[in-house]
Amino acid sequence: MTDEKYECSMIFEMIGKPKEHIEKTMGEFMESLGSEKGVEIKEKNIAEVKPYKDSDLFSTFADVNLECNDVNVVVMILFKYMPSHIEVVKPTSLRIDNFSLNNLFNDVMKRLHQYDEIAKTVTFERNMLINRLKEVDPDFEKVIQERIDKKVEEQDKKSKKKN
Repeated sequence: MTDEKYECSMIFEMIGKPKEHIEKTMGEFMESLGSEKGVEIKEKNIAEVKPYKDSDLFSTFADVNLECNDVNVVVMILFKYMPSHIEVVKPTSLRIDNFSLNNLFNDVMKRLHQYDEIAKTVTFERNMLINRLKEVDPDFEKVIQERIDKKVEEQDKKSKKKN
């Protein structure tokens, strides 16, 4: 791989509550991103925190231009910080040797396996909890389904009012 740095433009979105928490958290998020080894934030614009749709939540986003030492750092950012959008500005073309490409692919696969393990663990634990709740209350699923149906109905009514 070349020693050329990667200039990227990324957008990071955040939603939650209360408003002050979102403001503080986005600031801390940007500090964390900027402190990563091999990352230099060249420019950042953080949007004002605003109410999110018809809810009690708030949202904001940051448009960030940054420079990364190599493609591995770019991939690390993608997995660790999960931007909603990325544009690689420079280099305009890429030449990579197979050793570097193999390292990159193996790093990606390692992350994917970690996420897969987490997803399987959460699914297993969820199923265990559901089974325990069924033991305690055999009507558990019926009650939950009724609540879900009620929420869906309320959302449908809100959508029809808007249109």
